[in-house]
Amino acid sequence: FALKIKPFLKSRVGWEGLLDESMRNFVNPNSSFNMSFISGQLKKLPQFQFDFIWTKFVFDRWITWDEFFDNFFEDNDKIEENKEETVLLKLELVIWLLETTSRNFRDKATLVLLDYATQNPQFIFRKVIEYSSVSRPYIYERLIAVCYGVCLRKKNDNDFINGIFKEQINAIYNLQFGNEPTAPSFNYIAIDS
Repeated sequence: FALKIKPFLKSRVGWEGLLDESMRNFVNPNSSFNMSFISGQLKKLPQFQFDFIWTKFVFDRWITWDEFFDNFFEDNDKIEENKEETVLLKLELVIWLLETTSRNFRDKATLVLLDYATQNPQFIFRKVIEYSSVSRPYIYERLIAVCYGVCLRKKNDNDFINGIFKEQINAIYNLQFGNEPTAPSFNYIAIDS
């Protein structure tokens, strides 16, 4: 399937068609063109192409994303079928909306992720590690900041501190400060977080 569509993704027009046609299926677990597929393809794009494709796509549909953020949590309560998969696809879309020129959208996406990750901290630890190797600076910076925010919110939660935090913190620390860091960043926000 991916091989059949690959030739179309060599041009901006092919990408625009794919995004326009699949947008309504971004959060549909039963679609082949959901955010899981789109995310995998976006990770492969060189930065220059990425800006002309995804950043422009997000910018051109700012009203849609504004409504998406405003209704994020209410819409999750209405989901009945495949709820967990749908929420994870929505969160994947939120992560990619971090990579936009709109600070307002980055801030809204960050708050959505922080609220979700506070209740599900394993999610943010997993995403920080996953996106540490993806060269999208806003995404990595914001995911690290969300991880830090979750740690601050849960600093008095002994189950969190002695459980997932203790299990995951070395992996996160080693991304930046290990003897052989796997994802060093010179972004001061990522370093401080």
